[in-house]
Amino acid sequence: MFGSEVGVIPHRLDEMDPGPVLAAFLSTIDVGELSGYDRIVVLRAHQRMASHYQARTYEDMAAVADAMGESDDALAVESAAAEIRVALRLTRRAADSELAFAFMSNLRLCRFLFCRGVFGLAGYGSGV
Repeated sequence: MFGSEVGVIPHRLDEMDPGPVLAAFLSTIDVGELSGYDRIVVLRAHQRMASHYQARTYEDMAAVADAMGESDDALAVESAAAEIRVALRLTRRAADSELAFAFMSNLRLCRFLFCRGVFGLAGYGSGV
């Protein structure tokens, strides 16, 4: 009949940082063969990867605006939103909103890291 053997997930899967290694592990897992608890561990790992990819998508959107080469910032943002709209098949409003969110996320992350002392203004104004 049906096998009663339960699949095994990689050790410390729940602690792995999102990225290519976690993605490789997840691509080999058949959730249907796992215990209920392990299915939750895999679900959390997939959510970490989804968040990771979403963050990278927003980074890429901001990078498109940076690469527009326009001297006018407003024109660069408008041009980037148009490119993003076509590339991701978004409405104009959605592209504008997503790009604005990408910029705000980047700004908030910088503030967060600055406030936590991850980076700072060491050497600022000293010619270093």
